[in-house]
Amino acid sequence: MYQVFPERFANGEPNLNPPGTDPWGTPPGSFQFQGGDLVGILEKLDYLEDLGIDILYLNPIFTSPSNHKYDCSDYYNVDPAFGGNPALAALVDGLHQRGMKIILDASFNHCHPTFFAFQDVIQHGPASQYWDWFSIYEHPIQVRVRPQHFSTEMQARSKDFENWCQSFAQLTGIKITLAEDDGPALDPTYLAWYGVLTMPKLNLSNPAARQYFLEVTRFWIEAYQIDGWRMDVVPFVAPDFWDDFRQVAKTTNPETALIAEIWGNGSFWLQGERFDGTMNYTFRTLALEYFAKTMLDTRTFIEGCQTMLMLYARDITQVGQNLLSSHDTKRFLNEAGEDLQRLRLASLFQLTMPGVPSIYYGDEIGLSGGSDPDNRRAFPWQAPDSWDAETRTIIRTLIKLRQEFPALRYGDWEIVWMAAEALAYRRFTEQQQVLVVISRQTTLEDGVIPLKTNALQLLWGTVNFEKLENGIKIQRLAPWSGAIFLI
Repeated sequence: MYQVFPERFANGEPNLNPPGTDPWGTPPGSFQFQGGDLVGILEKLDYLEDLGIDILYLNPIFTSPSNHKYDCSDYYNVDPAFGGNPALAALVDGLHQRGMKIILDASFNHCHPTFFAFQDVIQHGPASQYWDWFSIYEHPIQVRVRPQHFSTEMQARSKDFENWCQSFAQLTGIKITLAEDDGPALDPTYLAWYGVLTMPKLNLSNPAARQYFLEVTRFWIEAYQIDGWRMDVVPFVAPDFWDDFRQVAKTTNPETALIAEIWGNGSFWLQGERFDGTMNYTFRTLALEYFAKTMLDTRTFIEGCQTMLMLYARDITQVGQNLLSSHDTKRFLNEAGEDLQRLRLASLFQLTMPGVPSIYYGDEIGLSGGSDPDNRRAFPWQAPDSWDAETRTIIRTLIKLRQEFPALRYGDWEIVWMAAEALAYRRFTEQQQVLVVISRQTTLEDGVIPLKTNALQLLWGTVNFEKLENGIKIQRLAPWSGAIFLI
């Protein structure tokens, strides 16, 4: 799987750029546009195919005033700046011609105030048929602002905030009122997601609201043949909505993949009635703490992997999204102190473990980035000299191996050996066995992996080894490297 933040991947049609778009590659800002679109993604499908990608996962693409599109104003139309619905149709067709799938992202937890139902509530108040689609505290809807309670940072940016308030009021029709009493610095009279003014929370316990979003679910599968949904902030939506969501999606196309954003144990949503799999942030935490930060010793890391693999049923584990970076996290390379060796070794682990490896766009060329919005930098197509070619070659090669050897995709997992700074595990089916050896901080010398084998073939890595009667002797494996054997 390859995750793309559409506004920052590729600008295929500059005429679609929103007003005030910054030059491509400008340091990213929270409210900034650089012109990425679906036309650009379509133009880069040869790149993705060459890398070995099977699934393209897009962050939200529906109409929204923001660059991230999680605050949607129209769930039935792709944002014009991305090329509109025709651009999605062309992208889906281009992917399917290559045998690749597409998963769309959406939030049914919150919308933008310009969403038609919220606009009706602003205009008609309690008389609106959409009143119960939201949680409204009082009408007329407004936002009370208490500058006396601003943080030091907000006070320093008060002029920018004043301009933002004027734009917000003009765009949404929501009145901004100064208040001198006690209370939050920003106080909307509607329930907003984490208090973010541009994200009124939806109430999917309301039957009409629920039906609307179930129809949205059906529409994109039926009309545009998308292959799956990745759903935002799943635990914060009415839980029984997801039962109906699955029923609609799977009735429309039984092969639709349903992935949930859940940080931590997602067992409640993964019992067969709701989602197929989850964004596996547990996987990311283990990889981060062992490879990037070396916070875990090898035994604790192995125990963590075993616990993770026992958390869900095997079929659910196999379709979990194993990620190192995402749009919501610092990039792995940043977390690893810009050490490419650590990223490469973590990628070896990622691409040889049960689950679906998910590459956040640019990780494969050594693109770095800190906290949001820095983790959403533009892909440097214009500067290929900045790419780390070795990292891309390694990841591309590992993907090809994963596709060539079924044991790496579908096989069971078993730890077979460990040392202070190294470990070995096997992936196996009835027909095939693959051994993966990982060495972290020190050179691995004269380690004997007690795994008898009739045949031993090095598939990847630079390592000196010897086949013994009682196992495999690793004579030398450099630090921050690994090897893969067919056994």
